[in-house]
Amino acid sequence: MEAVWFVTQPHHLAMIWLVLSFTAPMVPEWGHETLPSFDELSEAQVRLDEISPQGELIILSRLKCVGDVENYDGCVAKRQEDSILDAKCKQSELVKTGIQTKAECIEEEHERIEEEKIKVAGAEDRTITDKTEAKFEEGDYFPKTTYRKADDDQKTNYPIEFKMKNPRLEENNNVEVEFSCNFEKSRDENVSGITIPEKIRVNEKDYSTTVVCKPDEPLNGTYRVTYGALISNLNTWTRLPKIIVGEKDNAWMEEWADQLIDAHCSRSRCVALAPSEFATLNFAFGKTLDDPILRAGDTYFLAATVEKGNVPGELVKINHFELELEGIKNYVDDPDALEGWDIEVRGDVEHLATATFTELPSEYVNLGDEYLYKEFIGRVNYDFRLEEEISNVRVEVIS
Repeated sequence: MEAVWFVTQPHHLAMIWLVLSFTAPMVPEWGHETLPSFDELSEAQVRLDEISPQGELIILSRLKCVGDVENYDGCVAKRQEDSILDAKCKQSELVKTGIQTKAECIEEEHERIEEEKIKVAGAEDRTITDKTEAKFEEGDYFPKTTYRKADDDQKTNYPIEFKMKNPRLEENNNVEVEFSCNFEKSRDENVSGITIPEKIRVNEKDYSTTVVCKPDEPLNGTYRVTYGALISNLNTWTRLPKIIVGEKDNAWMEEWADQLIDAHCSRSRCVALAPSEFATLNFAFGKTLDDPILRAGDTYFLAATVEKGNVPGELVKINHFELELEGIKNYVDDPDALEGWDIEVRGDVEHLATATFTELPSEYVNLGDEYLYKEFIGRVNYDFRLEEEISNVRVEVIS
């Protein structure tokens, strides 16, 4: 139990280090050399950075924050975060090549961390049963093992089926797919390939085609084949239910708020609802982002994200997004939070611009004893790269 107590009380450990650093010389045959000095710890930090730049040693952060009694934990956390970002940016290729300064890199990383703290809730819209989907499917004729003679430069074709369901063809009527493939033998040994066809347009609700991958050079050994499909101009939409009560006093809210939420919000939550596809647009606004009620007289915050779905691959680009906030859009302080174009995605979740507003249109304010239930719509057009890997593809060379 004592060991656990010490580990969970790091500021006490730091204080003990300070006490020992002063009392050590008074103990016979025990002096300062038995304890590391701040300089020695700093030198150890430098050596550690050279081996694996992961940020400041935790003991250094704790010792340097001993004087900050009021915010000890916050001080340690900030030093750790700052040092990790500093180390990360030192290793950044953009910084090394001079495209970006270290200060710019650190600022960008801080912004990314702050964005990730904004949580915009979303859920699957289960009223939509026909979803836009795509997949690669390995068939019975895929040659997992082949043989060739040493003097034969023959290159085997590797076919796979690409299938796509596009039930909302009317709105997804400009979907294009560009195929790619490669063969990976080891980290440093790859063989590129070409595909036939290279590009197609999905003009049917149920589309399928065979994609043939041919390596650029003869193979020898065991490979992992990766097929890629860059699917462009996908459209999806999201609906956000809101309960608009206008000017209501606290007594009215206490009597009716919970009843309205129970009546209109599934499981007492009104969140962004979208089909579960390659990506979803989540957005929210209100006094808080999870407040389903819009009441006149408050200050409102608006945030949105585009999030990758549970599909192998990556969200590549947001071509266009728009939040259709009828009436409200005239009061939002940053129009970029309502509409944007050509956004390169940096991971599984892209945080869009945020905004605030303090007023509502008159039709949302002067409601008397009534209220409005309204669904606001968001739309996004995006590109997604689908991937499929087939392992243990062997080519044996025989004499």
